[in-house]
Amino acid sequence: MCSLGYNGFTDIGLVLGGRIPASFAKLAKLRMLMLEHNALTGTLPELCSSRMQLEAISLRNNLLTGPATQFGDCRLTALDISDNYFTGLLPVPRSRNSTSWLSLQVYRANNNFFEGTLPQFAFGEAPMLAALVLGGNSLTGSLPVSWTLLPWLTVVEASNNDLSGTLPWQLAFQSKMSVLDLRNNTQLSGSISPLWRFTVGLSILDLGYTSISGPLPGVSRADFQAGGTASLHVCSGNASGFGRLSSLESASIADTLMSAWCGDAEPQDGGSYQECTNIDYALPWYLTVDSRAWQLPEAESNFSDNKNMQCPTIYQDMFCDRNGTPQQYETSERPLWAISPSYYHYLGCQCTSGFTARR
Repeated sequence: MCSLGYNGFTDIGLVLGGRIPASFAKLAKLRMLMLEHNALTGTLPELCSSRMQLEAISLRNNLLTGPATQFGDCRLTALDISDNYFTGLLPVPRSRNSTSWLSLQVYRANNNFFEGTLPQFAFGEAPMLAALVLGGNSLTGSLPVSWTLLPWLTVVEASNNDLSGTLPWQLAFQSKMSVLDLRNNTQLSGSISPLWRFTVGLSILDLGYTSISGPLPGVSRADFQAGGTASLHVCSGNASGFGRLSSLESASIADTLMSAWCGDAEPQDGGSYQECTNIDYALPWYLTVDSRAWQLPEAESNFSDNKNMQCPTIYQDMFCDRNGTPQQYETSERPLWAISPSYYHYLGCQCTSGFTARR
């Protein structure tokens, strides 16, 4: 092991600068290279030659530049090259039917200047991959359906890129997925499929600042409370929505194009939503208003003069237990949902002191 990181086993009390020595390529028995949190500069030496036997590399938080594609040839269990100035394409296995990443579990390349598309993975190419952290680059294209071939995929963080296309419903069957963070991909569009109810291990969902549209899946709270959907059936089929995700801790659909649809009401100007008469018709059955907490809405394209109002904060108060029965969260355990008031048509909002509502 070579650990000269800021918090490594070898703490020399200084921040290392300069280039990574080319002589590292001669360290044939080196298994781990940990150089995170330094001020290393320049391009990389050859670290993935046939002579090397590296299994884990961390170059996080340095000033390294140039390409990093050579890591596609390393037989690694963990690769962390985040928070640098790398350019070009993301490292991926460079030959067809490659076995280089058979043991790779963690892949972090966030906060660089990588371009191109997200990595596609062939069957068996990265079967152990659990964490895929690629946010803060200039990546384009759509979310690969081939990620369904990664049975251990737990964390997907691809925020702050230029991704487009829709949210693939096929990814909803990644039963081990715990984190899905796609915020600030403004060209990401489409709607949320009701099939996302099968992602039962999901704990963090962030789709904020995208162009995703449509309503949240699940029957309305008003319909559920009125008995329109019997409690025995609300946890089955499309009616359940995200109520089946009992592991959810936080979710965000803030500043998206999503908007509640209510009953058979006529679409409003532009056809982007259907008017609701009560906030319980706008929210799915598993969400509720916290009358003790308020949010100040941000300026939105269809309502820019909203700084003198306050709107309800939305929490999840219901979930489906293992028996498929609706249950209520303890108050301290309720997941917080970041939802723009435009989603629920500003119902329940009120003017701040000194101002009067008008249409």
